[in-house]
Amino acid sequence: YSYYQGGKPEMAEGAIKAFQEAGGQDAQMQFLLGAILREKKDYKGALAAYRAAIELNPGFAKAQEAAARVCVADLKDFKAGLVHLEQLLEIQPDNTNAPKYLGVCYQNTGQMDRALEMYSKALSLNPKDTDVLFNMAKLYKDNAQYEEALDALEKMKQAAPERPEIQVDAQNRIASITVEAVESLKDKANNKYLDGDLLGARQAYEQVLKLEAEDDQAREELVKVKAQIKAKVAALKRSGDQAQAKGDTSGAIQAWSEALGLEPDDKDVKASMEAQKAKKSDAVKGYIQSGDRELRQGNYEKAKAKYNDAVKVGAPKADMQKKIDAVDAAKASEIASLFTEAEKSESSKRFQDAINTYKQIQYLDSGNEKAKTRIFAIN
Repeated sequence: YSYYQGGKPEMAEGAIKAFQEAGGQDAQMQFLLGAILREKKDYKGALAAYRAAIELNPGFAKAQEAAARVCVADLKDFKAGLVHLEQLLEIQPDNTNAPKYLGVCYQNTGQMDRALEMYSKALSLNPKDTDVLFNMAKLYKDNAQYEEALDALEKMKQAAPERPEIQVDAQNRIASITVEAVESLKDKANNKYLDGDLLGARQAYEQVLKLEAEDDQAREELVKVKAQIKAKVAALKRSGDQAQAKGDTSGAIQAWSEALGLEPDDKDVKASMEAQKAKKSDAVKGYIQSGDRELRQGNYEKAKAKYNDAVKVGAPKADMQKKIDAVDAAKASEIASLFTEAEKSESSKRFQDAINTYKQIQYLDSGNEKAKTRIFAIN
C-alpha cells in the first residue's frame, strides 16, 4: 500500500507477488493488484485479480463493483458485467453506481426497456450524470425516438455548462440527429401517405416541422395531407348521416368513428356520435326488457328473438347468449314438469288431460318425439 500510494505501482505489484509466493492470501491485496493491472491496461489480469478477491471475500462489494466496471467499460463483456452487478446489488442494494452500469449492460444486450428503467434510476440519484444522458440519447436515437434523444442531449449540455468539450460534442450530435430525424420522418410520412394512412403522414410531417420549422417541402406536403384528411372526414360524415337516415345504427357509428380517428376534435361528429350511441343504448335496453317480459310469460322463442334483436343493435353477444341459455334452461325445465304432469294423468286414466299436456309440450318443442309417441299410444 505504501508503494502504491507513493506512486510506485511496479514496486507495489512486486511486493504483492512476493506476498503471494510466500503463501499469503488476502482479498485486499488482490483488489489492489486489480487496480494496478487496470492502470496498466491489463484488463483481463485486472478482472482475474478482482475475481480472486471476491472468491476470498464473497461480500466484498468494492471488488464486485470494480469487476463489473472492467467488464462493462474495458472488456465490453456485458453479460459478465450483469453477473457482477446482480451480485453487487445482493450485497449492497442501495449502491448508487449499479443502475448506471446495469443500464449499459441492458442496452448492449437488447433489453431496451430495462436499460431505460436503470438510466432513469441513475438520473434520480445524479441528474447531472452526463454519461447516463449520453447513453440515453444513443438508445433513443437507435430506436428512432428522435425527440427524446434530442431532449437527453439538451439535458447533457445543461448538466455541464463549465465543460466546453461536452457542449461541443452534444451540440454536434444534436445537429446530426436533427438531420437524420428529418430525413427519417420524411420517409415515414411518404410511406404512410402511399399506404393511405393520412393521419400517420400528417403526424410525421408535423414532427418534421417541429424539428426543422423552415422545411418548406414538409410544410407543403402537410397542407396537401390536411386537405385530403378534411375531404375524407366530410365523406365519412355524409356516409354516417346516410346510414343514420336508413336506421343503420352500427354503420353510422362506424363511419363517424373513422371520421373522429382523423379529426378527433370535430364537434359535429362527436355530437352525432353521442346521440346515436344514446339511441342505440335505448334500443338495446328496450329489446332486453321485451325479451325478459316474454321469458316471464313463457314465450321462449319470442324471448330469444328479442335477445337476438338486441345483438343486432349493439348488445354484447356474450351477454345475450347467457340470456338465451337461460331461456333454453327455463324451457327445458317446463317441458320436464309437463311430462311429469302428463304421466300422472295417464296413470289416473285421465287420457284427455294427458293428451292436452303432451300437446302443450309439442307447442313448446314441435319436434319432441316422445310427446308425439305418447299421444299416438293414448289414442
